[in-house]
Amino acid sequence: MKPNAFYTLSGFIFVMVGVLHLLRFLFQWPVTFGTWPVPLWVSPVAAIFAWWLGFHAFKLRRGK
Repeated sequence: MKPNAFYTLSGFIFVMVGVLHLLRFLFQWPVTFGTWPVPLWVSPVAAIFAWWLGFHAFKLRRGK
């Protein structure tokens, strides 16, 4: 896989993960990881982090 295609695909996946975290926060969907119920406050933090990673993947695609 060429680097630009990899950066585009990974950037898209990270942005979509961020959107899913935002939807989880807005609709208050419960998530359980094993036996641990994941608190709702984790989703906005994870969304921002995923969007940050996506931004940097798209930035690498442009070569900057």
